[in-house]
Amino acid sequence: MAVMQYQIAVTEAAHNVVLLHLLRCMGPMLEQNVRKNFELFYSSREMLATVSSHRAGIFEAIVAREQEKAREASHRYLAFNRRSFAGSYPGAYPMRKIAMASPAMQGFRTILFRVGYAES
Repeated sequence: MAVMQYQIAVTEAAHNVVLLHLLRCMGPMLEQNVRKNFELFYSSREMLATVSSHRAGIFEAIVAREQEKAREASHRYLAFNRRSFAGSYPGAYPMRKIAMASPAMQGFRTILFRVGYAES
């Protein structure tokens, strides 16, 4: 899956050994979760337009070599994702309930918490 290949490439470039190990070990489960997230994100035209706009902003800042703008655009996109998973975005599907109900995601969150990548 292209998204997973991208994530692995970015993680390798960042030299984040812990996250790289997690990505590789949990690849099939993460791919399944990414597919489910895509289904939910693209379930409405409004969500598709919003997600596309966020991603385009990140891409444009990277191509323009504007590091701070890329960072800010990435943070806005992550905040949008958090709101979407919490169901607080207007018209958002309550994705967090579905994602966190998965035993695999609960296990992944536990691992991330133990290595300091997730909040309790």
